[in-house]
Amino acid sequence: MHLDLIRDKSKVMPPVCNLNAVGSLRIWHCSYRTLEPITAFTSLQILVIATFPDSTLAPLSALNQLRYLRIIHMPKIADSDPSTTLSSWSLYPWRPFQLGIHRTR
Repeated sequence: MHLDLIRDKSKVMPPVCNLNAVGSLRIWHCSYRTLEPITAFTSLQILVIATFPDSTLAPLSALNQLRYLRIIHMPKIADSDPSTTLSSWSLYPWRPFQLGIHRTR
């Protein structure tokens, strides 16, 4: 199942009933304070984010099934090296993975 969260003005991500059914998620210019709730999306394979609100990529580290990640605009991320905060993904060198990070500064 695909879930689109687009330009949501609330400060907290909305609850999702069946988290394990979500395989694809797009969070597009929402006003959430944090994306920490996405750690519960254990079956997530595709994640697209525009405007990443957190100061680290730590909320993404629990997404072990992730195959595609695209992040556009990370104003609070100081270190642009994804390996420093996504070290758990380096444990799976056999897993095909695409990472697209676009900084807009």
